Amino acid sequence: MSGKPSAEAKVALRDLVRATARRRAVITYPEAAEAHPELPKTGTHMGKVIGNLLADINKDEGILLSCVVVQNGTLLPGPGFYTLKGAPRTLDRYYALLRKVWKRYGSN
Repeated sequence: MSGKPSAEAKVALRDLVRATARRRAVITYPEAAEAHPELPKTGTHMGKVIGNLLADINKDEGILLSCVVVQNGTLLPGPGFYTLKGAPRTLDRYYALLRKVWKRYGSN
């Protein structure tokens, strides 16, 4: 894939991330990359492309929905997440945000 991902890739990623929040779960970046065939599956390019799409999705959703996408080793969001406006600065606040997102999207 070269250039910016398609609108279809963004929608597929958004739907996967929403479904993850609905299940009150988290997914890794490689799992998120499986949302659409044109998303890169490995390497730092994968994180950058997915991170940029997630930042757009956050704006559309009005909440940091991307908090459900985490790194393999740490099970915490990638470093770019913490640069977003409104991102938590402590683990306690991250987990509070995660619970808030789960509540907003969770099934009743």
